[in-house]
Amino acid sequence: MVTASAVLACLLSALLPGAALCAPGASGKVVVLVVDRIGPQDINGVDTPFLARLARDWSTGLMVTHTAEKENGKEPDLGADYVTLGAGTRARGSRNAALSFDASETFAGGPADTTARHYYTDSTGVRVPADGVACLGVPDIRTNNKDTATADNVGLLAGTLAGAHKSASVAGDEDNYRRPVRLAPLILSTPDGVVAPGQVAGFTIAASSEPGGFYTDLPRLAAASAGLLARSDVLVIDTGDTGRVDRESSTMAPGVLARARRSALKRVDAFAAAFASRLDLHNSLLLMVSPGAPMKARLDGDYTTPFIAAGKGFGRGLLSSGSTRRPGLVNNADFLPTVLEFFGIAAPSKITGAAMVTAGTAPAGKTGLVYIQGLDSQFGITRKARWPAVLGFLIGVGVFLLLSLACLPAFSGRFRGGAWRDGLIRFLKPVSVVIVAAPVSFLLASAFSFSGALFPILFCALYALVVGLGAYFLARHNVRLDPLTLVCAFSASVMLVDLLFGGRLLIFPLLGSSSLEGMRFFGQSNVVTGMMLGYAVWAVAGLAGEGIRQEPRVRWAALAALAVVSFAIGFGALGANFGGFVAALATALIFFFATSRAGFKGWRVPAIAGVTLGATAVLVIVDDLFVHTHAGRAVAGGAASAVPMFGRKVLILLGQIKSVLFLALLMIAVVIALALWMKRPGSSWESRWRSEPAWTGALFAIAVGSVVALLFNDTGIAMMGAMVMITIPVVTYHFVRPATGKRFGSREGSALPSVNNT
Repeated sequence: MVTASAVLACLLSALLPGAALCAPGASGKVVVLVVDRIGPQDINGVDTPFLARLARDWSTGLMVTHTAEKENGKEPDLGADYVTLGAGTRARGSRNAALSFDASETFAGGPADTTARHYYTDSTGVRVPADGVACLGVPDIRTNNKDTATADNVGLLAGTLAGAHKSASVAGDEDNYRRPVRLAPLILSTPDGVVAPGQVAGFTIAASSEPGGFYTDLPRLAAASAGLLARSDVLVIDTGDTGRVDRESSTMAPGVLARARRSALKRVDAFAAAFASRLDLHNSLLLMVSPGAPMKARLDGDYTTPFIAAGKGFGRGLLSSGSTRRPGLVNNADFLPTVLEFFGIAAPSKITGAAMVTAGTAPAGKTGLVYIQGLDSQFGITRKARWPAVLGFLIGVGVFLLLSLACLPAFSGRFRGGAWRDGLIRFLKPVSVVIVAAPVSFLLASAFSFSGALFPILFCALYALVVGLGAYFLARHNVRLDPLTLVCAFSASVMLVDLLFGGRLLIFPLLGSSSLEGMRFFGQSNVVTGMMLGYAVWAVAGLAGEGIRQEPRVRWAALAALAVVSFAIGFGALGANFGGFVAALATALIFFFATSRAGFKGWRVPAIAGVTLGATAVLVIVDDLFVHTHAGRAVAGGAASAVPMFGRKVLILLGQIKSVLFLALLMIAVVIALALWMKRPGSSWESRWRSEPAWTGALFAIAVGSVVALLFNDTGIAMMGAMVMITIPVVTYHFVRPATGKRFGSREGSALPSVNNT
């Protein structure tokens, strides 16, 4: 068994002869230590004392390793996580991604004179330097990224560095007994699939005494890395052991796997300590990155890994970036601009990441490492709690919808003459207010730390009951402010205030379209955007009331309020959801015109499209001037930058809709039919347009706006679903009436015409 102390001694002896190549305290360098397939809990004072101290004394954070591949915990190892680091945006990999070879290597079973250098040149026409590395999988990777318009991002880091006359190199491998596993070159590969100089062969040693059967020849890796560092500005070192062990985890017994992981971590930590001593961290930068999450974590839906930045430009505290704006959380797409920022090189506009920075310290009494470990644990607990909590709510909404439909005269009259109908409506009125109050509780629950599903379920249920029933009994006799308007206004205000204070409630949301909802780029997800828009529209409709058609200033005030909400949804420093901004502003304009005396027709339809387009352009310009999100950079960079970004959005949108194509088409058809029915002269809605212009206009705006949301967002069906989820109980409360024609809870003078014929 090779001990950590023995490895450290060997490393030091191996490094000292290299002093002529790379003097101690190398300056102006970026060294990237790849410690693959580890989680934040793997860094501790026992197995990895140096990395733990590095995280304590410098900057650390959780890195989201999401890629463009479909991720379900059992996805094949296609190297997409490595490609993404060098692409600056989520990318795909290839089954050939791990096939990188030293230029002088020959292939087993092939002619002795056929080297990787000759093979790659003959097959692609790309020249590989004698001391370089040929990444055979890059052509396939570029092809696989064409349908998401990110093929030009493959190799972007190396290409940008080369354009600024900075050199890059790579060392190390994760080979096993089945095949070569050399993914690290993909981080610094050029778009043509070459890294020069580099060495990725000959670092794996077979040892029957070692758990897992293999380990990295760390003294040899140290010597090779020292030589490459002297010749390069950026060096990626794949330490090998942790990634190799995790890839073989399915073949090991639990006890053997645990010993193998601890042994690998100790060796890697000793290597990191020895090699870090070669750097002058006042003028150089050391980055510790784990490109992919461990297999066990992936099966639990956890795609976060630890990231450490030590050296020039960073201090002691938590990492953040312009793409997350949350202390302790960064994206893998942030890696590329972080490296470029060190050299003062402008990041290309086609990336979606932003340079990492030290963003304050952990809460009192915690180190940065302890904080991110707690953050990761809470992510895991939230992922497990979301399904019982949300599923129970959705089942409740489904039952509520069926009961509401049963109240329609077309159905109720068939059972005992409908005598039970008024009693059911009387019951559904307060229930509808409770259901409207519930969705925002799935965000508020994230303000607490909890250890299981019971707390969030009880909290959400109690919140909905207290707020919903409280509003119902407090405002049910209030003519100007009914219970639903009160709840919707309060909920929209809570969400708006949260955005103003950094979106803290968005980190651990129980409600969302995926388990990674809180780990997306900064801002609101489409589900949360749909919730906020639904709340805002119904709140404005209730506050405007009948005056919306009688007094123009009320309509303009309603439009102004919805415009503020739309801005909050789309602006980079707040909601940062451009697709959501388009849907929100279009919905606001539809509501504005639908409640006018002239109605929603004629020139107003193209006007909505024109105003939405113009406002979006203004928002992008403001974003580029003050926030600099990737969308603002791309549009400000001209057509050459903007077209690929919009192309990616369209392709992602088509891919998302394709997976739910039938459901999406069905929802579009139903919603459009509803909108046409509502506007058809002589329909049963005609009296509602006269008697309840605000509520009817809001329903029409939500119906049409939800289709816009579906078409302009990559997960638009989730946004549409959230808008519908808020709307169902509102429609039941305001549009399902008892046989007397008077709304329950209203005063005698506020009775509205009966609409039982619907």
